Amino acid sequence: MYSDLIEHVPQPKTENSILVEFGCGNGVSTMELAKLGYRIIVLECNEFCANACFKLLEESDISVKRATVSNYQALLKTTSARVLVIEGDGLLFLRNKFNAEFMTCWFIGASTVDASKILKLPINGNNPTIFPQYRKHIHQQIYRNFRKYNTNKKTGIIQFADRAWLPLGHTMLSVQDSFSKLHTNLSESKYHLSFGVGIVDQTIFQGVEYFPNGNIQGPGNPIVVQIIASKK
Repeated sequence: MYSDLIEHVPQPKTENSILVEFGCGNGVSTMELAKLGYRIIVLECNEFCANACFKLLEESDISVKRATVSNYQALLKTTSARVLVIEGDGLLFLRNKFNAEFMTCWFIGASTVDASKILKLPINGNNPTIFPQYRKHIHQQIYRNFRKYNTNKKTGIIQFADRAWLPLGHTMLSVQDSFSKLHTNLSESKYHLSFGVGIVDQTIFQGVEYFPNGNIQGPGNPIVVQIIASKK
């Protein structure tokens, strides 16, 4: 699946071109991105995911180092590592100046506890609105900070890949229209947006708290929505 999603990622302009990956899961997505030739900065808030990604890359003989928001720029200059894994709140990275040709944000996921903390809301595992609020917050902050703090003025493209359900009786076009309205609002109309929608296997919902009590059964077909955003 990731090999299909990176088809729209442009080729790096130089061997030191930076790609920022917001959320790496178990590292499979990072493996695919590494084939493109970018130097990759991975931002991952989950300790287990960050460790799994690092281990997978290391075992695959991809040059990787652990980094922090405060030392990653020095490591880019002093090491030949193709991937730097930063464990922690990715939004902290995006609130400082950085230089990236491309950024990708995969399937935002979080526990109810983590999402509630970031949103500064009471922890309530039975509140089905927590996760949608969290996703919107993350996406909006990425749009704003990528535009504000990215010092690469020649290029600037973000890819979002998100999970959703195709409700019974609805078409792909209706889902795409819904996401178009949502992201036009989140991006404050400051990006050119394009969309793609595809039906996928339901297993991509495993471990994501989309529904109360971990229920991943949806009222239709599981889909992936891909959004490509370029700065106006």
